[in-house]
Amino acid sequence: MKKRNRKRKLTRSQKGISLIALTTTILVLAIVTSIVVYNSKNNIMIKQYKKLENDIDVLNNKVGMYYLKNGELPICMRSDRTYIEYNDNRTEEEQKYNKFKEDKHQNDNDKYFILDLNKIDGISLNYGADFYNIDQTYTNLGYCPDLYVINQQSHRIYYVKGIDMGIERAADGSLSNGKVYYTVGENVEIPLYKSIKYIKDLTDLKEVRKNVNEGSQTYKDWILIQTQNIKMNGEEWNEPIGTDAHPFEGEYNGAGYAIENFKINSTVSGGIFGVNKGTIQNLGIESGKIVANGISGAIVSKNAGGSIINCYNKADAVYNITNIESGASAGICGQSTGGIISQCYNSGTITANFSKRFSAVCGIVGIASNTRIEECYNIGNISGIAQYSLSKNKWSDGNNRACGIADEIDTQSKIINCYNMGNITLTTKIAEDVCPVAAGILGQNQGGNVENCYNVGNITVNETRTDIKTTRRAAICGCNYLNGNESNYINCYYVSETTVNSLTAVGSNGYDGKNGYAPIVGNAKKPSELRNLASVLGDAYKEDKNSSLNSGYPILTWQQ
Repeated sequence: MKKRNRKRKLTRSQKGISLIALTTTILVLAIVTSIVVYNSKNNIMIKQYKKLENDIDVLNNKVGMYYLKNGELPICMRSDRTYIEYNDNRTEEEQKYNKFKEDKHQNDNDKYFILDLNKIDGISLNYGADFYNIDQTYTNLGYCPDLYVINQQSHRIYYVKGIDMGIERAADGSLSNGKVYYTVGENVEIPLYKSIKYIKDLTDLKEVRKNVNEGSQTYKDWILIQTQNIKMNGEEWNEPIGTDAHPFEGEYNGAGYAIENFKINSTVSGGIFGVNKGTIQNLGIESGKIVANGISGAIVSKNAGGSIINCYNKADAVYNITNIESGASAGICGQSTGGIISQCYNSGTITANFSKRFSAVCGIVGIASNTRIEECYNIGNISGIAQYSLSKNKWSDGNNRACGIADEIDTQSKIINCYNMGNITLTTKIAEDVCPVAAGILGQNQGGNVENCYNVGNITVNETRTDIKTTRRAAICGCNYLNGNESNYINCYYVSETTVNSLTAVGSNGYDGKNGYAPIVGNAKKPSELRNLASVLGDAYKEDKNSSLNSGYPILTWQQ
């Protein structure tokens, strides 16, 4: 009997344990399921947020470009060019879940306009489809929340519908946990300029010159946008924009347009701009003839810490350097004391007549200190002629230079991803010129870096008395010239020659004897080899397919 009772107790105990285990298992599964559901929902929310973030980034970029080019926002407007303001005409109950104006930025005013997606080329958005559902009278705006709008004052872009990152909502529609995102980030507004000025003709350009040179306006915080090619109509531009006392400090955006038939006939320094502390970009000289003196460049004479980006010169130039010793002139910029020169090229024939020692002529820039010169090229022929008499101290005369990219750089400067295809010639008529220089990339290196560059152009020095020990005819650099500072050449190449006294990478060590051309010995290549070096030169280069742009030699990725 006792055994039967004991067996019943054991059976009931086992059933109790099984029931507890089952209950526990169900509870655990419920928790796991809720976690999976929660994480799944959370992942969906994150993906939605990322899509909105992507849209805002795309729109900021595209709207900014449109604004710079056209001087107005790409927004919906009526036939009389009045803007369509976004007004939510739904009832308070219907607006419960879409209150983007409550999240507005502190710089917003009360006007929001609808972005016209038909005006913006090349966009692919995740949201905003209701733009295409708006009726012609714009009376159904309140029922089109899947829409992007932009604030009139801050240029901040909002997604009207918003992305709900909340977990749930209370009975009154408010979020009990989470947030609705109508825009992304705190600093996504398109930069606003204090003023914008359009340059449509020569008269407008003259007005800028007058204001800057007289000291009434530097154009700092302004953007000047050229709206078409400017024809000089036979006029000479003998006074550039900006002086040492009153430099140009704004942003001049050529917007891809050029100046045609550009002419200078001056006995002083010349260029479109004289002294630049601002930004000159997307501007070209399509044709013309330049005759100037001293420190000159077709685009800028002196770059004083500014930026010169995506500019070109096709005009021929003759620089008579008679009024300054150690002066240099070039196709783009005469002298740069800080700043950047990027994605520029010269195809004009540049000639200099030297009447002073240590003067130079180059394809891109003359003397450069604390300057980054990157992704530039020269295809124009560069030649300098020294034809003055020796002084009593003959060793202090001469040393004139002709170079493909730059004349001289210092320890704070770099030449990166540049090439020269033009023929470089230095002719000296001085009886005993100490060191005439002709070089494909650089004339004198005072401790700077030259990286990923190459030369194909012919390099020639014509002398009255040839002295191979002092003649600096070189493919990359004419001379390393500063005691105690090492000049570096990294991944540079040139087309080899088979003549006696054939071309070397660096012409001379200067006077200290420490800096040789060992770092780039062996980088002479046959033409067929150099044509296949785009990948070796680095990401800034690409192949010249079908030899359409550069005779098959590597070109820069921005070239088209």
